[in-house]
Amino acid sequence: MFRYGSKKFICYLLIVIVIQMIIAVISPLHGETKDHLKTVKIGYFYFKGYQDGKNSKEPKSGLGYEYIQQVANYAGWKCQYVYGSWQSIYQKLLKGDVDVMTDISYSKERSQHMLFSTIPFDRESYYLFVPKKKADDYGQLKSLKGKTVGVTKGVIQTGQLEAWNKKNKAGLILKYYKNSMQRVKAYEQGKTDMTLGFSLGTSIKKNNVPFKYIGSSSSFIVTSKKRPDLVEDVNQAMARLTSTVPRIDSSLAEKYFSHSVIMSELSVRELNWFKKHHTIDIGYLTDMAPFSYTDDQGQAAGTYIDLLKHTFHYFHLNNKLRYHAYKKVNEMIKDLQHEKIDLFVPCLGNAWRSEQIGILQSINMNSTTVSLMTKKGHTNGHLLAVTEQSPMKEAYHNFAYKNYKTVYYNSISDCIKAVRSGEADATLLNSYQISIYLHGSEDLSEKRVNPPLEMTLAIGSSNRYLLDIINRGIVSWKQENISESLMDHTVAKQEITLGDFIKKHFIGALGLAALLAMIITIPITGWIYTKRRRILAEKAANDDLLTGLYSRRAYDEDLDQNLWHSPKDYAIVAMDANGLKKVNDHLGHRAGDEMLKGVASCIQETMHHFNMPGKAYRIGGDEFVIILETQKKDFETFYQNLLSRIASWHGQLVDHITVSSGYAFSSDDPTLSVRELIAKADELMYHEKQELIRDEDPLLNREDSEVYKRLVQIYKTHLDPKTQLPGAIYFYHIEDEIRKEVEAGGAQLAILAIKIAPVSDDITYCFIRMFGKENLSRFEDCYYVMTSDVQLKVRIKELYKNLSSLEKNTPLDMSAGVYVIDHNDHKPIEEICQDIRKRTKICHDHQLHIYDQY
Repeated sequence: MFRYGSKKFICYLLIVIVIQMIIAVISPLHGETKDHLKTVKIGYFYFKGYQDGKNSKEPKSGLGYEYIQQVANYAGWKCQYVYGSWQSIYQKLLKGDVDVMTDISYSKERSQHMLFSTIPFDRESYYLFVPKKKADDYGQLKSLKGKTVGVTKGVIQTGQLEAWNKKNKAGLILKYYKNSMQRVKAYEQGKTDMTLGFSLGTSIKKNNVPFKYIGSSSSFIVTSKKRPDLVEDVNQAMARLTSTVPRIDSSLAEKYFSHSVIMSELSVRELNWFKKHHTIDIGYLTDMAPFSYTDDQGQAAGTYIDLLKHTFHYFHLNNKLRYHAYKKVNEMIKDLQHEKIDLFVPCLGNAWRSEQIGILQSINMNSTTVSLMTKKGHTNGHLLAVTEQSPMKEAYHNFAYKNYKTVYYNSISDCIKAVRSGEADATLLNSYQISIYLHGSEDLSEKRVNPPLEMTLAIGSSNRYLLDIINRGIVSWKQENISESLMDHTVAKQEITLGDFIKKHFIGALGLAALLAMIITIPITGWIYTKRRRILAEKAANDDLLTGLYSRRAYDEDLDQNLWHSPKDYAIVAMDANGLKKVNDHLGHRAGDEMLKGVASCIQETMHHFNMPGKAYRIGGDEFVIILETQKKDFETFYQNLLSRIASWHGQLVDHITVSSGYAFSSDDPTLSVRELIAKADELMYHEKQELIRDEDPLLNREDSEVYKRLVQIYKTHLDPKTQLPGAIYFYHIEDEIRKEVEAGGAQLAILAIKIAPVSDDITYCFIRMFGKENLSRFEDCYYVMTSDVQLKVRIKELYKNLSSLEKNTPLDMSAGVYVIDHNDHKPIEEICQDIRKRTKICHDHQLHIYDQY
């Protein structure tokens, strides 16, 4: 029995070995090898905002283009674009002339002819759009009877509208068009009463509003049945992309479609609601600066008031905003419940609490850290001073400070005075209030309270249309504008009057000479005093709210100002916390926050222990950078001590932390800039993370390894912090490739440099649309373009025209220069860029001339 089994086993083993040898020989013929990428034919149809660029000569951008590029990077593809209309590309896909196409809705019939990705690429909603000036004609469903609507033949959304029209007996008359361009054109010419459009579509112009939601469908990336190897590439790439960049689809949608009609125009029902509500009553707390307060003129002020003004202006609403001042949160909540006011600001970000008291809550407007303030040396106590306006007492007192007895005071200043006098033992202040009321005073101790305080707006339960525009207003205003407003109102509340200053610093001064001295010195001293407060406010903004380290803003400012340009030796550490997403997914975001704070505390403790000059920054979700003035021999001890602290750390929710890290020294290569040293440390850190992932995942194969190597190469380019465009390293790298193309094709290579102020996302997008991101970089405060386009002058004039239109014909400070390289010109790219900057002419209007410099 044993000998028989042994022979059988040997036979099976030989068969397996032969099969593996065959696979080893055949597999290099299919898919990616170490030195070659798969060539994949991508179907590319022009649709504004989704896939811009109608042919190979036009730069490409858009939601669909950027997403398929990410998939290609992960899958190891070399993209070859096939251009045409959606319908023509679809037919080529069926014939096998196109390998991959995006934005295809699933149907059983289609699944017989193509392969669908497992994960949906996007979800699109469909609406009936009507002219804004005729919105009053469309009140009820019965108003649709006999109305004509333009639709596109043979698409999923048309089928959904046909089914909806029949089910609801709406009586719509459908007019069919060959493509969407013909459909939209007919609508604009008044040949149809309404049109069927997409929620993210940009073909529908402004002054058209959505009337009825018809339905929705998921869109997928599909592959030809002739290339079944590609569908698994797509599934693997999308799975990794979704796990590593979970909100990439929404971020791309916000980037390219934030100004679409569905985002910037109100629906018919919303318009009708605001027409009926001529006045919007708004409650606000009078002593909650910088969020809301009453200014010196007795008017409502603060960041939340700024948001409301922006929102109503953004949606072109003429409703009167009537503000009501409150000193007690409970009174304001009661009036909102009884519909005496329509909304109030600010509101504690707690969805469960809002549901219990029957109010609606907006999305999160901002977060702020909160600290327990006590008198120095006074550790024991039980009296907590708060105001009846403060939401912090409700947020923290019940679970963090149960032993304290609440004592109410009229204002935050009174609470601070009570703590200083010993009348109360502690008070709660957020980071902005500390900057406003304490401005550098060192007589109180500060203990950070967790978690950070989230703030929102509260809306009455019957005002859901108001809730919708508030949420869209927060999204459209963007985080950088919110931060700037918070800073401005923090500084504004810090300002002191001349009388206050005299009373505080010069009371008791007698005589004409003293008065004269005060008149001369007070403005100067007041300026210094105000500037000091502004610096303290900026310091608060430069602190990372979660970890207490320096923030990304401080990091960018320090690098821009060459803070680390010094003859002293310094070391740079790049560090990344491993497994943050897994912790967030399985243990919750509180555990993830604890993990990040654990890394930060280990860094702070180690720097304090070794007393090394330097700074530690949190520059992203789980990314940290440490810059230290130190020599190599001292750094090694510091570094090992830091890793030991992290390895021995234990939290309440997270058992332990592991990190990936890399470091670089200025003394190793004095010619490298700080940014180049950071890129070097980043590369080493990512190599370490790659090794960790390979050790943890036994299924990681050679293909996965190549993907990570490409990601490291991409990261090495080092993005410009203001625009997220590639920096100098990338620009110098692509020179050789473009020179080869020029030599092969006989064309000329040109380098264009433009300096423009101020820099904005819209300006950067103009450059990307005109020249393509692959040919574009930004460094040394200039945009650089490398191109062989023979129509360069036409392109530049068109760029200036677009920039002028973008800035609404206001003067721009721009400088521009062009350097054209012939085949015999072998000057290094760095020297060329320096020459362009030196010889650039500066104009202060939009009629800029083109300066060809040879």
